Amino acid sequence: MRSVSRLAFCLLLTSVLPMVGCAKPSAADSPAATSTNAQGCVRKRHLGPQDPFQTPPPLMEACLGPYKLRIPANYFGDQMGPNFDDSFGLYLEHPTLQPFAPGERTHLRLDVSTRTVYIAYHYLDRVDVHEALRRRYTGYSADKDNPAEHLESRLRQSAVYGLTPYYADLPKVFSYYKAKGYRSSAPVFKADEHDDWYVERDANGEIRTFIKCTSHVVAETGVEYRDGKLVRSQDAELPECHHLFALPEISTLVEVRYVRAALPDWKRIEDAARSYIEKFMVKGNRVQNR
Repeated sequence: MRSVSRLAFCLLLTSVLPMVGCAKPSAADSPAATSTNAQGCVRKRHLGPQDPFQTPPPLMEACLGPYKLRIPANYFGDQMGPNFDDSFGLYLEHPTLQPFAPGERTHLRLDVSTRTVYIAYHYLDRVDVHEALRRRYTGYSADKDNPAEHLESRLRQSAVYGLTPYYADLPKVFSYYKAKGYRSSAPVFKADEHDDWYVERDANGEIRTFIKCTSHVVAETGVEYRDGKLVRSQDAELPECHHLFALPEISTLVEVRYVRAALPDWKRIEDAARSYIEKFMVKGNRVQNR
């Protein structure tokens, strides 16, 4: 009986082991085919290998709060789709403000990075977008006494490119840091460490565009044109700008980064950021509040 039982056990074992070895991954082990954000927007994820050189580039789904978008893959940073956390941005080429050719951002080169205009969209469902923008030029609570962090403490300049510049009041700024005990050799005592601010106001005097750029003290542009393309020059510095404005109709704060040489095109960049989001938004696909 024992030998028979042992044989039966061995036969059973040999029949089960192949099944164990060939068992398919459970659904819990497989990446989800869709992703749902906090506002209930569901986007389709593209699983498996992707080719950033694919032409024409495939349409990839993205979500901006409750809004679904379909965006050609070559508009993304890796030219393959949104980030793993579902965030996304558009990467455009200056001065055309068109996407890079499929695959051009693979193995990112310095010249490609230099002429990139990066546009990030932040949906705000608990903070008014105007208030979020206002906080950027009225000072953070941790540094509320710093005269460099308040628009009214800065020195207003003559308008340029349709913007009003505000330079840091360096004597006041240096006095502030000296009173806080900073050593005289600290970078904060260098004029070129303090950004220039630029604003545009609406008809009611409210700021609707806020831009920070590397100080005018840095005279170098850091760029040049070669074969019709904007590229990095031999200059030691590469002045940059950080540009913010609101899209209140979709509760979105837009954040843009580019080289300072592109500042004269700030309005064209804003218009492109607006038009692309309108173009890619799936009509009638907004998730309704529940």
